[in-house]
Amino acid sequence: MKQLIVLIFLLQSAFFTLGATNENEQKKFYKSVEVSYATGLSLSTNSPFDLNDWDSAYTKSLRISAGWFFNPYFSAGVGFGADRYEQPGANTFPLYVDFRGYLRNHPNTAFAFFDIGKAVSFKAAQEKRMLLDAGLGYQFRLSQRLRLTAKGGYSYFKSEEFFKSETGWNYMKRNSLRFTVGLVF
Repeated sequence: MKQLIVLIFLLQSAFFTLGATNENEQKKFYKSVEVSYATGLSLSTNSPFDLNDWDSAYTKSLRISAGWFFNPYFSAGVGFGADRYEQPGANTFPLYVDFRGYLRNHPNTAFAFFDIGKAVSFKAAQEKRMLLDAGLGYQFRLSQRLRLTAKGGYSYFKSEEFFKSETGWNYMKRNSLRFTVGLVF
């Protein structure tokens, strides 16, 4: 464990020294691609099935977004993705707004993020879906135009009509820890 902490500290120190601070480093249009994994914290539903095994619930996601740096410390954008929920299983397609606040104007910096949106449905019956993600991340410079991001935080998902059982449509509320890796270009 100590070796891992030392390795992370050395890598982080190396990334802090890469590249000079550019006054206009964060003032531009950006695009991102992210993959994430979320593990369940809690799950509630009115399903007649035994879904109390929420600790085995997880989500896999692929999301893309585009946005703008309003100043070197704040950006906002819109995104779309595909989320796969397990236990119970379902696919959703989130459409969201992404807000980020950066600690400093540097290619290697910490940031806070807040995403809020709705899951788009392609079935008329499945509606009223809300999602929220919030947490902290770090951006690493890989090249002049490419950044690697790592994020961790809280994820909330609520759907009034999540899956259909013999008794009709069932709601679901899921609280999760989400871990994300992405590329910003």
